[in-house]
Amino acid sequence: MAGGRKLHMVMFPWLAFGHMIPFLELSKSLAKKGHHISFVSTPRNIERLPKIPQNLAPLIDFVKLPLPAGAEKLPAGAEATSDMKYDKSLATADSSQTRNSTSFLLYIHPRTLSFGVGPSNSPGTHYKCPEDFTVVPKWITFPTSPAFRLHEAKKIMMISQENISGVSDFFRVASTLKGCDVIAPRSCLELEADYINLLKEMHGKPVVPVGLLPPSVEDYGDSGSDSDCSWQVISGWLDKQGKRSVVYIAFGKLPEGFEDRTNGRGLVWRNWAPQLRILSHESVGGFLTHSGWSSVIEALQFGLPLIILPFFVDQGLIARDLADRRVGIEVPRDEEDGSFTRDSVAESLRLVVVEEGGRAYREKAKEMSTLFGDRSLHEQYVDKFAEHLTNNCNIKK
Repeated sequence: MAGGRKLHMVMFPWLAFGHMIPFLELSKSLAKKGHHISFVSTPRNIERLPKIPQNLAPLIDFVKLPLPAGAEKLPAGAEATSDMKYDKSLATADSSQTRNSTSFLLYIHPRTLSFGVGPSNSPGTHYKCPEDFTVVPKWITFPTSPAFRLHEAKKIMMISQENISGVSDFFRVASTLKGCDVIAPRSCLELEADYINLLKEMHGKPVVPVGLLPPSVEDYGDSGSDSDCSWQVISGWLDKQGKRSVVYIAFGKLPEGFEDRTNGRGLVWRNWAPQLRILSHESVGGFLTHSGWSSVIEALQFGLPLIILPFFVDQGLIARDLADRRVGIEVPRDEEDGSFTRDSVAESLRLVVVEEGGRAYREKAKEMSTLFGDRSLHEQYVDKFAEHLTNNCNIKK
């Protein structure tokens, strides 16, 4: 690609950090190869993104696009899903539909597209009730993990209903799939070739994985920002803990009185946490996570075993897959309503991180780090993706 044609690409991710950060990682990888990126998001989201390495700054332009006047129904200052309650945020895919250009869909996980949306000729229409989501769809003919739990399926049914946008999110995702020129999942053949190949059959268009896009700790180095001041405090506490003795938990809002009840037993950080730096610290021995794909990739590149408590959309499917791969366990929950107990969380955490019976999970997570952290392998996927766009893009005359 050194002497090949260089492209100008527009990245416009959905307004969730689980989407914006992977798009930013892809942007940086493409910029390293000489391509020019215009990264579009709202002003506040752009301010909250990690800083770009100086050598890439000339090739990545941040374009601040304020929310339209019709967004007055949003809470004040809300520009990302992290600023809202989950039931008020809308799930959709990411795409560019610019005329006379090649558009691509970068989705979090190919398993979700295969399970949730279905074939392009009848997207979402085969799901009539929550129970339909709890079985493996008929078009998936190879062995795979169980589908959604019933309590997850009840939430997912909301996506199939018309919402504040005037259409359902199934319709929005299906429209994106229909209109894009290539599907670019954040995955790799070494991890899930079956699902990647299935997407090609289901939608009849190229599927070009971009790799896992593991972020680099070096890219989150000191920049004199508030986040670096935060890291000084957090790292100072982590440095005093024993090796692999800390469990990192990232769920957001805390119940009343939580800090008083846990005083002296850990560190509670209410502001934006430097997650990648925390996960890379040698004192961290496990990660209690909702199994969002970005968080999973960040944890497994450092070989951390997982205690999994999924909440919405693709997280349940990812959780089943991770449990099958023995890199962690799901916290037991009530099948009907999704409730769980503090004892079940404690027992799961203790098993995965401390007890001898959890050694297999710790060893398997360490083994998986060779795939999730293989930057050379995943850069090759970005190379192939850039080559596909270069060879197939439609240039406006």
